[in-house]
Amino acid sequence: MTNVRLLHLPKITDRRGSLSFIETGCGGIDFDALSEVCWWSSETSRNVKRQAEQSEILIALSGNIEILANDSKYTLDSAEKGLYIPMGTSRSKEQYSPDAICLILRPDSSHVDVVQSLKGNKYISVDDCSLFCFPHRKDGVVGFGLAKTLPFPVRRVFYIYDIPQGATRGGHMHKTCHEILIAVSGSFEVELDDGENKKTVLLDNPACGLHIPPDMWAIERNFTEDAVCLVLTSEKYDEAGYVNSYSEYKNYRKDGNRN
Repeated sequence: MTNVRLLHLPKITDRRGSLSFIETGCGGIDFDALSEVCWWSSETSRNVKRQAEQSEILIALSGNIEILANDSKYTLDSAEKGLYIPMGTSRSKEQYSPDAICLILRPDSSHVDVVQSLKGNKYISVDDCSLFCFPHRKDGVVGFGLAKTLPFPVRRVFYIYDIPQGATRGGHMHKTCHEILIAVSGSFEVELDDGENKKTVLLDNPACGLHIPPDMWAIERNFTEDAVCLVLTSEKYDEAGYVNSYSEYKNYRKDGNRN
């Protein structure tokens, strides 16, 4: 694959809002994991022309962004549209709206390490859900090289947007998948529940994310009108890896299941 091209990403819409995602195979892009995940907003970004040192995918999570790549202009104006830029391509952002947020993903087809275990076989509690503070670059990019600093390789990215007032998301548990939730725009609350204790975390800073390990019940609520929730996961989607009933979850934890 050598040419710059637009990607049409999946979009799932229901009464709780819209969700789009990218993982290996989406739009014909194959990768083992993502080597870098970062984002910038119009408030912090500076227009820098650069040459892509490796292939990358650009997505407008919010607003409109005009990208110049190999002397051709491309407009990103919806969250289910991505722009694939091959390694060595010269690109720059020409224009962007005041509410623009750009997600940048850099695929890695090399071997990646397995997910690190979290504190051995310790029974996971709400206290094991920790906040990450992401690195910044001088040009306003957040999370540059992020995938190399997380406790797991990023194999799937999804983001939730156009969330109606009063809607909730989540309401399930992952058996083996790690997640990091980030409010790249607006804010929302995450209610964590380990079967015995509960804790609520407010996410309102795009430079911070909440790590939710497996075996944790989580619900996202109180989304602001402009909220965009970005999620990085250690695994591709697998329906069998979910527990969707709270009563089933309580039994699952009583049986001694742990990360």
